[in-house]
Amino acid sequence: MKKEISPALLEKYLNGACDPEEEAFILAWYDSFEEKSGLLEELPHASQQQVKQQMMNRIRSRITDSRRSRGRRIRIFAYAAAAAVLLLGIVRFAGLYQVSPPGIETIRVQAPLMVTNLTKSIRYLSLPDGSSVWLSPGSRLEYDSAFTQREISMSGEAFFDVSPDPDRPFVIYSSETVTRVLGTSFRIRAHDNAPATEVTVATGKVSVETRRKNGSPGITLLPNQQAVYLKETKELKKTENRQAELRIWQKASLSFDNASMREVMAALNKHFGVKVRTADPGLNDYLLKADFTDQNLPAILEMLEKSLNISYEIDDENILLKLQ
Repeated sequence: MKKEISPALLEKYLNGACDPEEEAFILAWYDSFEEKSGLLEELPHASQQQVKQQMMNRIRSRITDSRRSRGRRIRIFAYAAAAAVLLLGIVRFAGLYQVSPPGIETIRVQAPLMVTNLTKSIRYLSLPDGSSVWLSPGSRLEYDSAFTQREISMSGEAFFDVSPDPDRPFVIYSSETVTRVLGTSFRIRAHDNAPATEVTVATGKVSVETRRKNGSPGITLLPNQQAVYLKETKELKKTENRQAELRIWQKASLSFDNASMREVMAALNKHFGVKVRTADPGLNDYLLKADFTDQNLPAILEMLEKSLNISYEIDDENILLKLQ
C-alpha cells in the first residue's frame, strides 16, 4: 500500500512538532522518496531544501556500530535523487533567521550578508534560489539576504552549481572580473594576493569579462575551458582542456562492502587524483559499507565526517583525515 502524506505534515516536521509516530511515518515515506518527490513542489523552495536536509541528517544517523575483529563497522548510505543534493550545511533565509553550517561565519552588515569559511575543509552552502556553493578554506562570499538579483561578491575559491533561471542571470564579482551564468557549474579562484583570477567551467556556458571598461572583449567559456585574468597586465584570456583541475568536482558512484578505510582512501585517491591519508592509524581499521551515488569528493568527505566523527583538512590535492 502506498503511503500518503500531506504538505501540512511536512511543515509540521520542519517545525519539530511531530510526535514519534508521525516522524517515523515521514521517514518511512522518505525511503520511497523518488516516487513521492513531486509532492515537495507544493512547498516553498526553502522548505523543500530543509526537508531534504533534515531527512538526510536522519538517514546518516542510522549507523551500525558494532565491534568486529578488524575494528569498527560503519554503514553509510548516499541516497540518489533528493538525497544527492547533500544539503549538509544550509543557509536558510525565511524572514528573520538563518542557520549556518559548522565553521561558517555569517556576518550581517546592514543589508548584505558576509559568509566566511573559517575551517580547513571545503564547506557547502545552499543559496536562497536553490543554487549550491562549495566554499574553500578562508574564502568569503557577500550577497543580499533576499537574493532577488542573484548577485554575489567573492574572494578566495568556490565551486558553484547554479540553478537555472532564464529571467535572472547569476552574477559573481571576483577581484576585477564579472562572471555571468544562467544555469551551470564552475569554479572561481580569486584570491586577493594571487597574480591572476581563474574561472573554470565544468558544465554549461559561462561569460567572463573585466569589471573595468577598458575595451577588452568578454570571453564565453564551455565545459573544460578556463578564463584567466592577469592582474599585472590586465589581460583576459581563454585556455582549453582544464578537466584535470575539476576532477574533485566530477561526480562519481562508488560503493564499498565492508571495505577497510585503507581501501576506501585508496579508491578515492585513484578516482579523484588526490592524496587522502589519515593522522590516526586506528581509523584504518574501520570497516565501511557505503554507497556514494552520484557524489563529488567534497560531498563524500562531508559524509565521512558526519558518519565517522572525524574532521579533515585540505591543501590542494593533500587531504588529512583526523579522528575527533
